[in-house]
Amino acid sequence: MQVKIHGITHKGEGVGKNDGKATFVPLAIPGETVDIEIIQERSRFARGRLKRVLEPSPDRVEPECPHFPACGGCHFQHVHYPRQLELKRQIVQDNLQRIAGITEDVKPVVASSKPWNYRNKVTWHVRGNELGYYQEGSHELLPISACQIISKSIQAISSELRNFLNQHPMAGSGEITLRFSDTTGDSMLVLSGFPNIPAAWQKLNSLTASGVYIKNGQIRVLWGSEYWQEKLGIMNFMVPATSFFQVNNSQAEQIIACLSRVLPLNKDMHLVDLYCGVGAITLNLASQVKKVTGIEEFAPSIKYARLNAERNWIENADFHCGSCEILFPELSEPMDVIVVDPPRAGCHPDVIKAIVHQEPEHIAYVSCNPGTLARDLGRLKESGYTPTLIQPIDMFPQTYHVECVVLMSRVKN
Repeated sequence: MQVKIHGITHKGEGVGKNDGKATFVPLAIPGETVDIEIIQERSRFARGRLKRVLEPSPDRVEPECPHFPACGGCHFQHVHYPRQLELKRQIVQDNLQRIAGITEDVKPVVASSKPWNYRNKVTWHVRGNELGYYQEGSHELLPISACQIISKSIQAISSELRNFLNQHPMAGSGEITLRFSDTTGDSMLVLSGFPNIPAAWQKLNSLTASGVYIKNGQIRVLWGSEYWQEKLGIMNFMVPATSFFQVNNSQAEQIIACLSRVLPLNKDMHLVDLYCGVGAITLNLASQVKKVTGIEEFAPSIKYARLNAERNWIENADFHCGSCEILFPELSEPMDVIVVDPPRAGCHPDVIKAIVHQEPEHIAYVSCNPGTLARDLGRLKESGYTPTLIQPIDMFPQTYHVECVVLMSRVKN
């Protein structure tokens, strides 16, 4: 069956029409004519499997990785990088218009300086002596010889890890997470999900500066320390093994730079950072305002946010541990600017209500999910805010994922 692809979904699938019905085709690029097999049909849409590309896009390229697309980690390796950026801009624009009725201009996506080998973190699934990813849409382990989006330093550590597993296979299955900072040279190995750790695994201390084992939520340091060190912007950060930190350091710095550039900050202001993590945004903006306040639910992150403030000689930062939907409405201090950087699920409705109640002049929303971003911006728009900047940033090249910084400003009556 032939289909002409005319659009893109939020998950990077090509969209065509078949008998007037929307048909979604993974790996198809807008502008192409493709031959497909229908694998799912519903009353309003269908899904197709790409069999052949009959009229290829000039932006179609050969994937760099032999495991693409089976592993599911990448979605756009077959697309020339500049076109990837255009597609991501379209994904953001489509979501904002469809969900929130926002038609303001979306800026061109800020390209990554490293379209390949950019990730400072990888999580491998381990079974016996096999190291790999789960295949797309399943829990079938696909052994991976090399991953082209993780940093070359992590590739080298992973290669040594494979050799070690061949000599010391694990009983059962679990996960191994590797982190490596190109800015500090620090590294960490995290073992989780395994029933126990054989003594031989202490030999891995030559691979990374730190190693920890997580069992039933408890962390045991095997060697080194419970945190790894990263530099972001002008700040040095200690990040505990279980805390979130951006996986693309250079693009995370683009987020900081964008916020610093577009937020009209001054030394009389109070800035509140919701879902602050270890303080990456909070502390990088602290010097531009009178006071910063960070709120985060994950206790280890707040512990290290406070330690990071001390380490970077920042005295105007205050951090609170608890859920944003409970703690934030209780803040009684006036606030001028609010920054939110929630998980993919977006903000709790009570957080949006509390933001509106505070009536800040400006709200900066950082998001990795265009769908929940649009939902929350729609709620802010209904409450008297309008987007004055929509800036996508390519945090995750070769995938459909896209980060976004949106500045919402209060409409003057």
